[in-house]
Amino acid sequence: MKDKMNSLFSTPSQRAFLALIALLFLWPKFIVIAPSVSPYTIMVLICISLSAAFLIFGRKTDSRLTYLSTVAAVFFGIFFTVRFYADIVSRTVASSIYYDLRDLIWGGSLFFIALMSARRSDIRDRIGKIVCWSAVAIMIAALVEQITRLSLPALIMQYLPITIDDQFRQMLVQDKSREEAFRSQAFFSHPIVLGQVSASSFPIVLSIFLSGRIRLLCMVAMASCVIAIYFSGSRSGFIALIAGVLCSIFLFVSLSRSKLALAAAVVALPFAILAVPIIAGTVETLAVGRSAVEQRSSDMRALMWQNGDAAIQSSPINGHGAGNSAALAGIRARFGGTFTIDDYYLSLILDAGYLALAIFSVFILLVFLITFTAGGPTYLRFFRAGLFSAVVSILVSFKATSILEGMAFLYLYTGLIISSSLRRDSVNEELQND
Repeated sequence: MKDKMNSLFSTPSQRAFLALIALLFLWPKFIVIAPSVSPYTIMVLICISLSAAFLIFGRKTDSRLTYLSTVAAVFFGIFFTVRFYADIVSRTVASSIYYDLRDLIWGGSLFFIALMSARRSDIRDRIGKIVCWSAVAIMIAALVEQITRLSLPALIMQYLPITIDDQFRQMLVQDKSREEAFRSQAFFSHPIVLGQVSASSFPIVLSIFLSGRIRLLCMVAMASCVIAIYFSGSRSGFIALIAGVLCSIFLFVSLSRSKLALAAAVVALPFAILAVPIIAGTVETLAVGRSAVEQRSSDMRALMWQNGDAAIQSSPINGHGAGNSAALAGIRARFGGTFTIDDYYLSLILDAGYLALAIFSVFILLVFLITFTAGGPTYLRFFRAGLFSAVVSILVSFKATSILEGMAFLYLYTGLIISSSLRRDSVNEELQND
């Protein structure tokens, strides 16, 4: 009976999970059927239900969490617990809880869905293909925006009577051009998010390429990522791309277990040392700004930290509740009249305090340790390395934005890393498939 229930829930759960990943990349989150109702949110609820049913009714498998994975999952739960506690003790209890609840349901749930739905090796191959094709589709959408000089919402609204989610309405109406250069946003609410997602996709595609799979598609996908970042006009996108690639190189060499790879690394070391000043200079130029407009943007982010200093000192441990950071330290946008805050870490400290930031940092450290120590065939180790490098790209880009769209990808990738490192008696089967 348990075997039948296991079969009944596992396959639909995995198919729904793959559909959810595709929607995460390709469904414009600003388009809703009703408030907070869209194909993406509906699929999230379906995946949560199927994962819960599989957990309750499915038979016990030989896959189980390692010690590090268990601790990481616990810290993930503590991270949200601390955030909700900060909301409860804040002056804006209802609105703050609603703000964090949205992030938990529509983003954080992907971590647990990935734990339940991505345990089989074949599903990870399909996830890789979804990432590759999504990168190409995103680039095409960005290219169409460049050609028409219209954002995707404006293009869609010309032909379809769409409803825009209130959470994204203000971001969509803001002018995102810079120095008269049009900035694409594709399926996302802001060009910075386009750069963030494209930069984080690159290491995943690179890991698949180095594993010797679908190499032609991978090359097209990697080129698409770079082109999409360029169309976004996002400095943070290029910085995140560099960070992700450097992290990938370190992890690929460390995890390859190949004497040839280690020898190549030794030969390449002098050239890498020579390249450090060039890379550092490029990153510094991008971070400070290549023009007066970009430098002013960097100055505004520094000003946000100055504005938020008093609020941080008044409540350094618990913060002031989710959704309040923009009012406490934000700067009024050029259009729309709303306050914005362009640094996720500043936003997290103001909303939930240093405690939440510390717990989040420990969680990321644990995921890194899992990536670095988990076993399995070469392609699986490389896949984890690509996923963690994608996490690094997202973390770097969050120094330039506090828009939470990118967090859904971070939750997904960390969940996939842990699910692919489960201790299983059937590991030999995966080794045979390598």
